[in-house]
Amino acid sequence: FWMKKDRLPDVSETKNEIIFSISNTENDLFQVTTDVTASSKILTTFSKALTSAEFVYEFDTNLSTIADSNWHHYALAFSTNSAGYVGEFYVDGKFKEKKSYANASPALNLTGTLDATVAASSLSSRLGDGALEGYIDEVRLWKTTRNAKDIGVNYFFDVGGGGNSDTTKVNNDNPLEL
Repeated sequence: FWMKKDRLPDVSETKNEIIFSISNTENDLFQVTTDVTASSKILTTFSKALTSAEFVYEFDTNLSTIADSNWHHYALAFSTNSAGYVGEFYVDGKFKEKKSYANASPALNLTGTLDATVAASSLSSRLGDGALEGYIDEVRLWKTTRNAKDIGVNYFFDVGGGGNSDTTKVNNDNPLEL
């Protein structure tokens, strides 16, 4: 996804701002958020039935702040193996860091009917919570894990519309203002 932020809210103003949220009817939740206490970080969390987070990845953008009034491309790639979960983080097409969460048998999956939102919570009981102050453009979800080459080569290119077979052109000159 592409994001541009002009400012971060004061710590007393809000909780972390939600960039992307996906949940199911059992209230299992995966979110990508800003970190209101660390201006250069992006957080990803997964929780089952709204209990405490099963895992949290804290990725450092290596920018002085994510609120620098410039567009930046952020990519997250997740995979599983027999040891657990792996999360990789990229900024502007460049690999930044890899995090692992050890779990002998990865069983954390979002299944069933899914609700997804950009820039606010996807949970029906919390719709609109954590609203992002900024601009988001070109949120892409892939069925397969993207590797460094996929991200580095393709992050700056338009991949078309909203689905695998949709070839309509999206107006990239007017991103959604939130």
